[in-house]
Amino acid sequence: MSAFEFFFSFYGLILGLSVAEIITGFARALRTRQSLRVGWLTPLLALFVLMDLASFWAGAWLLLQSIQITYAFLIAGLTIAAVYYLSASLVIPDDFAAWPSFDDYFDRHKSQVMLGVVTANTLAFQILPLLSGQSFQARLEIWSRPDYALTIGLYYLLAAAVILVRHRRANMALLSILIGLYGLQLFAA
Repeated sequence: MSAFEFFFSFYGLILGLSVAEIITGFARALRTRQSLRVGWLTPLLALFVLMDLASFWAGAWLLLQSIQITYAFLIAGLTIAAVYYLSASLVIPDDFAAWPSFDDYFDRHKSQVMLGVVTANTLAFQILPLLSGQSFQARLEIWSRPDYALTIGLYYLLAAAVILVRHRRANMALLSILIGLYGLQLFAA
């Protein structure tokens, strides 16, 4: 097993737990759906986080294969995956009796989820390459590509809007656009 395969099995395990956390929450909600008002916001947030995780996992696979794996890098990877797991664990409430309306739960926790996802992405794709030896100049070259700058800029703008906007329909639209951006990746590949 190569150093990268060792690292990615560790990293992937924690990211996989993030996916399982969301899916398990929905399974529990389906079993008790008679007493819940699920609405659209929490499922859209869950779908966004799942699509972001899938994109994140694929991007990490591509980006990290050529990086030297060190103990510091393992700790950085653990930190990033832990932030993702914490975010995923906040998507669906643990106590359905305390949150019979998932929309109310969404209003209270969306900012934490979105900040965690954005933080994990920023650490993994903007900061980690610099820590692994990629030059700042190489990062600037990547950022100078119009398609990359537009996509990442739009991602951060929409994520910030979800965090700041309080109107539920606006959040539905913003999350739908973010999900649509990931959907476009399916056809671009």
